Amino acid sequence: MIHIASAIVWVGASFIFSVGVFPSLAQIPNERMIVRTTIRIMTRYINVAIFASLTLLLSAGYLYYMKMDILIANPVLSTIINTKGLIWLYMSASYFYAKYKVKVAKSTCFHGDSVRAVDILKVVANYVFVINFILGLVAIYFGIMLRG
Repeated sequence: MIHIASAIVWVGASFIFSVGVFPSLAQIPNERMIVRTTIRIMTRYINVAIFASLTLLLSAGYLYYMKMDILIANPVLSTIINTKGLIWLYMSASYFYAKYKVKVAKSTCFHGDSVRAVDILKVVANYVFVINFILGLVAIYFGIMLRG
C-alpha cells in the first residue's frame, strides 16, 4: 500500500504542478515575484517528490526481496520489474537534477538576473516534470500488469 500511495503522490503531484501550478504562476504581474514564488513552490515540491521516491524505492526493494523466488522462475516478470525499477531510479535522479537547477535559478535570481532564472525554471517545469509524469505513468502501468 505504501508503494502504491507514494507512486500516486509522486506522479500526480508532477502532473498537477506541470499543468496547473506553473501556468498559473505566469499570471502574476511582477516578474521578480513570479520567479521567487516559483522557486519556493518548486523547492517544496521537489522535497516531497524526493521523499516519495525514497519511500517508493525502499518499498520496492522490500517487495523485490519478498518475491525473489517468483522472479527467478519467471523471466518476463523479472524483466518487467527491473524495467519498472530503472524507470523509478531515473525519475529519482532527475529530481535531484531538478533540485540542483532550482538552486542555480535561486542564486541567479538573487543576483538580479530574473530572465535567466525563468529560463532555468521553465526547463525544469516543462521538461523534467513532464518526462517524469510520462515515465511514471509507464511505471504505474507496469505495476498494474504485475498485480494482474
